[in-house]
Amino acid sequence: MQRPPGAKVHKLFGRPPGAHGGADDAPLVGSQASQLMEANEQLVLSALRAQTDAEALTKALDQVSRAAELNALIDRRARESLAGLNATLEGRVAARTQELELARDEALSAARAKEQFLSNMSHEIRTPMYGMLGALELLAGTELTPHQRQYITVAATSGEALLSIINEVLDFTKMGTGQFEITREPIDVLNVARSVTLLFSSTAKSQLVELRLEASPALAGWRVGDALRIRQVLINLVGNALKFTRRGAVVVRVLGDDGDDSGRVTFEVSDSGPGIAESELDKIFEPFVQAERTTERVLGGTGLGLAISRGLVRAMGGELDVSSKLGQGATFCFGLNLPRAEGAAPEVAPRSPEPERIARLSGRALLVEDNSVNRLIGSAMLERLGLEVVMVEDGKEALDRLASESFEVILMDCQMPVMDGYQATTRLREIERAAGKARTPVIALTANAFSGDVERCLAAGMDDHLAKPFAIEQLHAIIQHWLAAGPRVS
Repeated sequence: MQRPPGAKVHKLFGRPPGAHGGADDAPLVGSQASQLMEANEQLVLSALRAQTDAEALTKALDQVSRAAELNALIDRRARESLAGLNATLEGRVAARTQELELARDEALSAARAKEQFLSNMSHEIRTPMYGMLGALELLAGTELTPHQRQYITVAATSGEALLSIINEVLDFTKMGTGQFEITREPIDVLNVARSVTLLFSSTAKSQLVELRLEASPALAGWRVGDALRIRQVLINLVGNALKFTRRGAVVVRVLGDDGDDSGRVTFEVSDSGPGIAESELDKIFEPFVQAERTTERVLGGTGLGLAISRGLVRAMGGELDVSSKLGQGATFCFGLNLPRAEGAAPEVAPRSPEPERIARLSGRALLVEDNSVNRLIGSAMLERLGLEVVMVEDGKEALDRLASESFEVILMDCQMPVMDGYQATTRLREIERAAGKARTPVIALTANAFSGDVERCLAAGMDDHLAKPFAIEQLHAIIQHWLAAGPRVS
């Protein structure tokens, strides 16, 4: 049943629509009441709609609030998770860093231990070699029968061959530990090559093999490079070429273009030997490998010479290559950038005079050496040069003698008990400076073969370095050099 108009507001006015107070005002009251009730009805409907909207808004705000709380919770948990992950990563990075630092320290420690071991081994091997070769050299200077001189020559040659093998093994080991150091100083390239051919001239003559040097005139003058290392490579290459060449020639070529701004110099060593099979070319530069150039037994050697030579050439910025065919000989070549040296050429003191031209020296020499064999050989060499020799066994004894006596030169071993040569020289320089005395030349006599050993000698205050074993000519040259230098302030 349809409800009458205004039924929704009946309860608000207490009477149903159309109920009036009296007959006279019925039309007016009825009209106003009807309008009022309609207005009130609209008002109530608006209020209901507002309430519905408010409830909807409240519900929406609740949802927004819950969403905000959820977002805050997610954000908080994300930050907590990120912080935890960051802490975990930092811990892992710190642990890995510590592991790497420990590994680095262990590697450095192992490298230092290896270097020290090699230095000690060099000393232990070279010391007896010095005694043997020195004794043979001194014996060769005495009156001998032809047979005795022949035996002495064989023994000396065998000792020098053994020393060459020892040097190759030490050089290869130094190459593996990064001990090779390349110097850059003015050098005469042609003189370096000439000295190598002169060194092997007697060997080539005895084998009836022609050994000749072909050099470009444009290379005359001074260039910047490492003469010692270039010479070492050429000695290896020429020695190998003569070893495998029974007849024909070995040719050393030094080529360069004066117009080349880089100062590129090419070195070649060619032989007329049996050649190398193509299958062997890639192997010959490997350590301990020798290419079989003949069907006979492989010739002697360590198989390290070419590996060392390639390492040296690469250290100088070049590359050692070979070209060969069986029956057509072999050619080894390498190129280096050796720019021209600026300024005047350096003054080079002669260091290897011929034995028959050695002039006798004069003065007193203090020989500081703990090894009895080395003292015997060293004192005999010094006396043969004309020097008066005083011998002591350690650095402390040397300082005691120097406190009351004067000497023109001191030959100081480095590794000694009680007080070694480094400590003794450092203390001597302190005493000389405090007293205002002239500096006495100290020449280190060491069997160590590493560049760091030479630097340590100079840092301790020593003036020069002579590696054992050495020849009497070398000893004469270095002493003569420092005697001619005159007194200096310490």
